[in-house]
Amino acid sequence: MHRRRCRPAEHRSRGLLRGRRVAAAGRPHRRPQGVRPRTRVRPARRAVRRRRHRTDGARCPGGRGRRPARPGVRDVRTGARPRGLRAGRLSRTRRRGRGGAEAGAGRAGGVAAGRARGHHAPCPVGGGDLAAGRHLARPWRAGRPVRRRSAPGVTAFRVLVPQAVDEAGIAALTDAGLDVVQPPNADIETVRRVVRDCDAVLLRTVVLDAAVLAGAPRLKVIARHGVGVDNIDLAYCAARGIVVTNAPESNTVAVAEHTLALLLAVAKNLRAADRAVRAGEFAARHHLGGIELAGRTLGVIGLGRIGRLVAQRAEAGLGMRVRGHDPAATGPDVVGLPELLAASDVVSLHVPLTTGTAGFFGAAEFAALKPGAYLVNCSRGGVVDETALRTALDRGQLAGAALDVFATEPLPAAHPLASDPRVLLTPHMAAHTGESLARMAVDAANEIIAVSRGEQPRWPVPLPGRS
Repeated sequence: MHRRRCRPAEHRSRGLLRGRRVAAAGRPHRRPQGVRPRTRVRPARRAVRRRRHRTDGARCPGGRGRRPARPGVRDVRTGARPRGLRAGRLSRTRRRGRGGAEAGAGRAGGVAAGRARGHHAPCPVGGGDLAAGRHLARPWRAGRPVRRRSAPGVTAFRVLVPQAVDEAGIAALTDAGLDVVQPPNADIETVRRVVRDCDAVLLRTVVLDAAVLAGAPRLKVIARHGVGVDNIDLAYCAARGIVVTNAPESNTVAVAEHTLALLLAVAKNLRAADRAVRAGEFAARHHLGGIELAGRTLGVIGLGRIGRLVAQRAEAGLGMRVRGHDPAATGPDVVGLPELLAASDVVSLHVPLTTGTAGFFGAAEFAALKPGAYLVNCSRGGVVDETALRTALDRGQLAGAALDVFATEPLPAAHPLASDPRVLLTPHMAAHTGESLARMAVDAANEIIAVSRGEQPRWPVPLPGRS
């Protein structure tokens, strides 16, 4: 029975066997835990067993003596390879280590032999220009973009992923035979340099304006990781014929739940209560109060997927009366904006940021609110005039506000809203649940895959001047 031997301490200290296993020359690399290989080739079982032992003939601590060195593989430390033997062509007896020169599995021999047999190179032991298969926690080496390559011999559709996304999205792209390029950072100069050789972008918050897009002659599709597309120059995409997609069903539940959480927190004054308890002011319970939401009126502006779900859950779960406003919606509870503002105890915004909605909720809208109302915004910060919001708080027109989004992100520390105790703030995280992030990555990846195959995407974004 094959006896498992421990790893040598000097190799453990140098990290050569921690996450970077060595293999026999010419054989595919065993997939280390947490690292995606370049190709999904299952390594030979004998190579897996062989990597558990020393290969240089030295004494293994805790073992029964020296294990004979194996022929046909390079030494881990010196890179030496025995003469007169072809890598990967050893007999069964000699592969088991009975005789041969001092050897160990190394990078150069394995790469050369593996490529000669049509395999991809194993993951490099050290850094390199392109370190394939790294997990998103370390998606680059030495400031160079990581390219997760498709099968050899295939002219791949290249996808730029400038910011980290869930690994499920990356797997969907590579499994479909697409190359994934992940730069070391998402600054505009890096994106401008890398996007010129890409056919698609899986986009989070990086701004793709006309200046950046003009330097990407191969670009065919931009898939938004989420719903809003205000960081993309849609007019330029329409003129160039670049397809733009989003993932409208991916984060509906997450954002709706976050909206209701903010609504409850601001109505119950939880921010001030939490700070009072931490400061040892337990008697604050006598003057810190809130309102009951049952029987109150919730005004929902924007009746898309998220707005409708918020209205449904507030009515069914909290017992609130709901009124909605949306120029594209009809129904018995859909009313005009002035009527909604006058009747609502809480107003929740769920509108996209466009040229028509930028700053639309301003001084006039705050003045039309019922005195003592609350505002919740989980859509886009640019739809609210933040100066008018602060004025409404100071005048008592608003009792409080809960904001997940801001006109300038990140919110500056010196911003007046940052220090206002009547405002509850979260850092644009409404959609950031594990489930939602995975859905956004996979949905965006599937849109790119569809375009790469010449198919129609599921969720194309309407572009100006195009039907």
